[in-house]
Amino acid sequence: MTTTDSHGQPDLHNTEANSGCHRCWCGCKYWEHDTCIDCGEKFDANDYDADGERIVDEFQYLEDDKARIGTYEYEGHAYFWAHEWRHYLRDLGGCPRGVTEDRYGNLLRQLRVDVHRDLLRLGLPLVGETNDHHTVIRYHRLHALARLDTAQADSPQRKEAPNG
Repeated sequence: MTTTDSHGQPDLHNTEANSGCHRCWCGCKYWEHDTCIDCGEKFDANDYDADGERIVDEFQYLEDDKARIGTYEYEGHAYFWAHEWRHYLRDLGGCPRGVTEDRYGNLLRQLRVDVHRDLLRLGLPLVGETNDHHTVIRYHRLHALARLDTAQADSPQRKEAPNG
């Protein structure tokens, strides 16, 4: 016996996610044979909690990067430095006007990766507070700030119309 849908058509096990039902990551509410019709992602019930909410581990990249500290695969997300250097490596003094947050974040991550890499190359402990650490960190921070100034200078700025 063939089952039918609400329109009297043969039920091909297609589903439509209504309020409280599962939507795909892409936001689509239509599924065909447990596959999103927009992006093709397969439905997996393990990705949802008991209330039907999508389980998202937003900070998994951070946990993954913590495991990379001390290796050359470190990507610049996780904190590895001593308390002494927190102001040097946590930010670059704010995102200046004309620089996108994406560009700023990439420069900051690159700064951390460069410092991490050089500390490993020099055989210095990652959490040390010596003059050698200070030299490495200051060197890379100055270069990051110079790249930030270059990015700011290269970004398009609105020019004011001349008066008169």
